[in-house]
Amino acid sequence: MGEKESREGDAELAEMHAEDVADLRAILRFIKTGAFENAAEAINDLDTMASDQIPTDIYNAVVPGN
Repeated sequence: MGEKESREGDAELAEMHAEDVADLRAILRFIKTGAFENAAEAINDLDTMASDQIPTDIYNAVVPGN
């Protein structure tokens, strides 16, 4: 989605896409290093579209109470 908008000149959507990618990569780094509390906080801070990209089983394993 974001790459297409970038090519078509929608800078705002392209920037949102880049931020979502960076956020998801940070969450992956937190999980890989065992920083699950940080990962849970970062997941909770995501907007809905980005959080929907996280598989349910990973979300449930990282976010307390799920």
